[in-house]
Amino acid sequence: MATVAISKVVIDEIQMYDPRLLAYLIYGLECAVQLGGKVAIITATMPPFIRDLLVQHIPFDGVKTEPGHIVDGRRQLHALGNPSFFKAKPPRHSVCVRPCKISAEDILICYRRNEEKGNSNKILVICNTIADAQRMYIALRQEVGEAVSIFHSRFTGVDRAKKESQIMSFGRTEHSGSGIWVTTSICEASLDIDFDVLFTELSYITSLLQRLGRCNRKGNKPIDVCNCYIYTDIEDAYLTESYEAGDRKKGFIDRDLYEASKEVLLTLVDDTMDPCSIGACAGIPVTEEEKLAWIETAFTMDRVKDSRFMKAYRQEYSAIRNGELAIIKSTNDTPDAVMARKLRDIDSIDVIPEKEILCHDSLSTDTYAAMETAKEVLNDGNASAADKERARQTIQQHTVSVPGSIRYPRKDGTLAISKLWYEVTLYWKIPRTTLYYDNTIGLIMKDDIANAYKAMLSNADDEVSGMDNML
Repeated sequence: MATVAISKVVIDEIQMYDPRLLAYLIYGLECAVQLGGKVAIITATMPPFIRDLLVQHIPFDGVKTEPGHIVDGRRQLHALGNPSFFKAKPPRHSVCVRPCKISAEDILICYRRNEEKGNSNKILVICNTIADAQRMYIALRQEVGEAVSIFHSRFTGVDRAKKESQIMSFGRTEHSGSGIWVTTSICEASLDIDFDVLFTELSYITSLLQRLGRCNRKGNKPIDVCNCYIYTDIEDAYLTESYEAGDRKKGFIDRDLYEASKEVLLTLVDDTMDPCSIGACAGIPVTEEEKLAWIETAFTMDRVKDSRFMKAYRQEYSAIRNGELAIIKSTNDTPDAVMARKLRDIDSIDVIPEKEILCHDSLSTDTYAAMETAKEVLNDGNASAADKERARQTIQQHTVSVPGSIRYPRKDGTLAISKLWYEVTLYWKIPRTTLYYDNTIGLIMKDDIANAYKAMLSNADDEVSGMDNML
């Protein structure tokens, strides 16, 4: 606590937290300020209801309000952020809102049209799930071959670093190229990439604005033709019905916040647009001020106060303030275990694809030798702590983080975890997964996607073999 009293706490992209973690965060910041600490919140997409919660609990400089009183979000926009910065900025995006699900056909129409015209043709596709991104990648690759690439979080550390380097290089503003990158929300933050055209599914308005920032990022490209296609319909299974821990039926996108976002965007739908005009229609130019207005309209406190998100937030905040999290619920629970489970509510494990262990051709000889050397260091009682940490990171770079549900039998009764472990040390044994993995598409957790991908590769091999025979 003494450290907090003299600390400066910076919170980045606060809109990305779920209600439980937001409750912990706001209560923690409240305590930090009371002890004398300083707080800064940094985001370009602050939802008004979160801003109201912050102002309600934390006395920010320049903001006067009575304790417990929720102030009007629009008035506080000028106190906690200055939109005048955007007033002189010309529109970077011309949008087309499509009231349907994202379509590979639309993307291909745009890609081929740009190819015919000789335009810079860097297309970014953002899906809400890894599985959907992999399906989209397969559909596009069958049509345009290696012109399409994919990037998501379910690669080993080694392959993920290569993918990130590739998309960063391709997405440089000064790079004029042709190709399609299929990604997930992994590209919303931290990646400084600048694509020509964006096709994206909707989740939240705040997330959408982050995604828009990956297209015409510097504002140097013309927008006489639509450069951002937004698809408002998503799978119902992705929408949250409950925030209860352990509820395996809950989605990951808050239904109420999604519906509020969708309602705002549907006002921009052009019913006269023909799918064949993809890549050629003018779209609707949108300024930065208008984008902020989307957030200010969709996410007011009045609009979301009865939402599942706010109910979960209030319940968690009340429990934290009242000290209920310290209650031990069973003889096997410690206060720390209860706290950790409630704070994270994340069930994930690191696994190592069997291909990384059994098929050394997927690794260079030098890389596999480095892994074996790392194991030797970790089992060497005389090795230094620094050497062991480097060795641990070497091994960790060949694992993939996956949902903890991988532990359970699948629908067909088979297991995704091998009975064998990759034993690094006596105390560190990494689960080995039998799920399909390669460094192009990553780890595939659904059989239909794995089968489609393997069939596509088989067909490609047959075509190459046929051409060789002809020669």
